[in-house]
Amino acid sequence: AFRARHNATLGPDFLDERLEWEEECRSWGKQLDDPWLSWFGNDVASPLARGDRDGVLNALQQSSRFAEAMPGNRVSQFFGLLQQSGFALMEGRLDDASRLIAEVFEQGRDCVSWAEVAQLAYRFVEFWESGKIDLSARDLMPFLEGLIAGFDGDVMLGHSCIAVVRSFCDDRHAAIVAIDSVLETDFARHQRNDNWISAAYFLANAIERHGTEAHAETLSAALEPFAEQIVCQPSARWAAGSVASTQGLLSSVLGDFETGIAQFDEGIAREKALGAKPAVLRSKAGLACLLARRRAKGDHRRAQDLMDEVLTGCKGLGIDPRQKYIAPFERLLQK
Repeated sequence: AFRARHNATLGPDFLDERLEWEEECRSWGKQLDDPWLSWFGNDVASPLARGDRDGVLNALQQSSRFAEAMPGNRVSQFFGLLQQSGFALMEGRLDDASRLIAEVFEQGRDCVSWAEVAQLAYRFVEFWESGKIDLSARDLMPFLEGLIAGFDGDVMLGHSCIAVVRSFCDDRHAAIVAIDSVLETDFARHQRNDNWISAAYFLANAIERHGTEAHAETLSAALEPFAEQIVCQPSARWAAGSVASTQGLLSSVLGDFETGIAQFDEGIAREKALGAKPAVLRSKAGLACLLARRRAKGDHRRAQDLMDEVLTGCKGLGIDPRQKYIAPFERLLQK
């Protein structure tokens, strides 16, 4: 019954409702001395979505204690490693994340029904964080199609990932077809939960490269109720960045530059507070592209300075910046 309530919390207030549910779950777990119930009340996804770093660290600590208390339980090991790997990705510790991910699916392969689907999500996220989007078009499209077929709740997410892969491979026609497909079908009927928000995040990145003002306007208005949250992909327990910065991408497409700058500034502050280093780099690159579009006095110098910060940060984290950051920025400068 508790789990059903967790999955039923939808819409703009879903996070507040879920946090209340988790507090109740922790209380019952303590009263009944039930470690599983206590663990359900310490899921890292909720503090991630709220941007609460202390809450994330506490959830990770509780998850580790839970796994230690049940050393022979592969399911508990799976969930503990799952949360650690998502946290490593969020912090930009890509080598640590790859090692942990391998352990995650070794533990969950035979005992968690959705482990294979989560592995597909992780594979895409790894490529997204590393910057090797050119490889993902060839290697990941079958996996994304498998994600859509295998887990109906992630249909919009899978389609949005396909749209962003198409856009970063500069297949403009295919990208627009994919964006239209999401907005005309999945978008309207999908439940407004953290899967929907993470799908909207990837869709916004596709729209920023090859979408239209109509695409951007539709998605931006739908994201407004979630503006203070962090984009959290629940299958991967991974924080992609802030909803505010996602809105900044869309404001850039709409030509609403002042609003976009404010959104990026807010988003970067939230991402820094969470410790999401790759997300900060993405937001700075998005802001640099916005300034390159606006072309007001001083914009060129500020945009170049931001891109210098992005490239330095990418080098430190082992991220390939060429296709995600350098190429789109240079194209805007040449227009």
